[in-house]
This record gives sequence, structure tokens and C-alpha cells, in this order.
Amino acid sequence: MGSMMFKPIRQYLFRLREMPLHAERTRSLVERMNESLDHHLQHSSREAPKAVDELERVTRYQTAWNAYARGWEQGPCHQEGGHLGDEWGTREFEKGIFTRFCSPYLENHAVVLEIGPGGGKYSAMLAPKCRELYCADVAEEMLKRTAERLKEHGHVAFVKVDGFDLHQFEKDFFDFVFSFDVFVHLDIEDIFCYLREIWRVLKPGCVSVIHLASLLSTGGWQKFVAEADLNRAQFKQAGRFGFITPQIAEKFLMELGFEIVAIDTEINRRDFVVVFRKPR
Repeated sequence: MGSMMFKPIRQYLFRLREMPLHAERTRSLVERMNESLDHHLQHSSREAPKAVDELERVTRYQTAWNAYARGWEQGPCHQEGGHLGDEWGTREFEKGIFTRFCSPYLENHAVVLEIGPGGGKYSAMLAPKCRELYCADVAEEMLKRTAERLKEHGHVAFVKVDGFDLHQFEKDFFDFVFSFDVFVHLDIEDIFCYLREIWRVLKPGCVSVIHLASLLSTGGWQKFVAEADLNRAQFKQAGRFGFITPQIAEKFLMELGFEIVAIDTEINRRDFVVVFRKPR
């Protein structure tokens, strides 16, 4: 990223230095903050994500969803006896998604990856239908909740990922990759890079199902316009939606070499699901 990342901060520090109130204390604070920024610039780089040290690899996704999980019981969406994630959709809707997009591709011997299990609502449906289930999430607090929900299933693994890639998994490892209510929150670059990782870890001839948010839909456009002012520059809300279009998803998948099985734009007023296969 270089020093450009910190230009707005340095401009703020310059203005702060010129403020008349508490001049000496302010100048001292500014100098310490500038020293901290200089140290950071000398000891970090964002040129290649895989070269970034572990502290630098903490993403806003991890920070936001860990906070959501920690505060869920005290939040307005908590339901006594329920699970985190129950607030997003109904049981009927979730069963419909599973029946349409998971059941046709699951076999008892399948090794399955779920990206972003959250509170485990789809994990609980996937687990009885496969030989091994790997739940990968950027937020360790989400993984704890999924692990508690699936504690009776001994064939489920919980893997903390970093928000950049799926390097914990070998090439051609999974029979099925599924993600719902996750990619709708990713920036477009992260969507592409995760699709590229799915190509690497998916076995030839096998299928992945991913849920995305469409800017072309009525609900997607309304949500984008309503929240546009909240997501400008570096001031992006936690959990913001990352809108793309079915055409962009198709472009990504075709360029990566996938075969598109289906693009379903009728699941609701806002989103769509892509079903795609890695050729043999």
C-alpha cells in the first residue's frame, strides 16, 4: 500500500498540529502518532497478501463478525433457545435452499467445505449428509458457536482462515464447496480471490454453490442506494454488502475455468445463487 494508505491520516495530523488549543500537548501527540505511522510503514507491506505477517492479515471481516458473535445474546436478534443466524431467513427458506442447492450434489462419502458457517444452521444440515465436513470461518467466535451446535458430530472440523485464501487445504481436496450468507458481505476483489481458491481446492468434476448479492435486483439496488453514504472511503460499515451482478459472477467463473451449471436469480428480491463445476 505504501504511504498513500496513510495520506488522509497525515493530513489530519497536520491540521491537528495547527490547532491553537493545548498546543504543546497536541504537538507531542502528533509527533508520537507520526512516529507510529513511520514505524508501521517501515515494517509492513500489503503488496502481496501471502507475504503479510499474521497481525497484518487481520481483516475487517474477522473484526466485525467476532464482535457480532460476542454480542449476539445482548443484541436485538437474540432468541431464547435459538442460534446465531436464525435471524437471517426462516427455517422454511433455509430448508428450501438446502434441498435445491445442496442435496443434489451430496453423497455419503463426500468431503465438504462450508465457507463461513456462522452459527451453523447450514452446517447442521450438511453434517449428516457427508463423510467429512470442514467449517472454515474468518471469525473464531463464529467457529466456537458452530462447534457447540455440532458437538455430537465427530466428523466435523473447524478451521480458522485469514480472509485472504484457503491455504490450509490441499489441492483437489473437496467434493462439494458451499457458502451462503457470506459472499454477499465480501468486496469484489475478495469474491474473485475466493473463487480462485475454490478452483484450487475443489476436485475435478465436482460442484460448488455460492450465494451472492445482485446490484441489478430490485432489493439489491434499493439497499445499495440506502447505504451508499455509509460506505465511502475508509468508513465502511461492518457487515456491509458487496454487490456484484450475475454477469460479473459469470465472467469470474468462466475466466477461472469453471463450467456454470446454473445461476438462480429467483431466491429472493435481492440475491442470486451460482452453481458451478470444475471440469474433469
